[in-house]
Amino acid sequence: MLDKQLFSSEMLHYEVTNILRRGRRQGSLDETAANLAFQDLRDMAIHLEPFSVVATRIWELRESVTAYDASYVAVAEWRRAPLLTADRRLTRSNGPKCEFITPPMT
Repeated sequence: MLDKQLFSSEMLHYEVTNILRRGRRQGSLDETAANLAFQDLRDMAIHLEPFSVVATRIWELRESVTAYDASYVAVAEWRRAPLLTADRRLTRSNGPKCEFITPPMT
């Protein structure tokens, strides 16, 4: 088995927690599913890159993507790794230099 590492922006936990919160409020996630997903999030072995490491690149991307999106792009570029995203608009942006991996359209 290949040993894979996950890297992300420090924004990850905040954004996923907010998505789970929204799912609960909208009724698309029941309490059990939301709690299990939140626990999985907390238990995932993800290396979080500090803002200081990617701050300059985030600022350089300010004309093409949001600072939130730029934080993930900057980590992918810094790590020379592909960025997994469902945000197809981000993949069409002109500033990022990383490879994108997107899930198949359903």
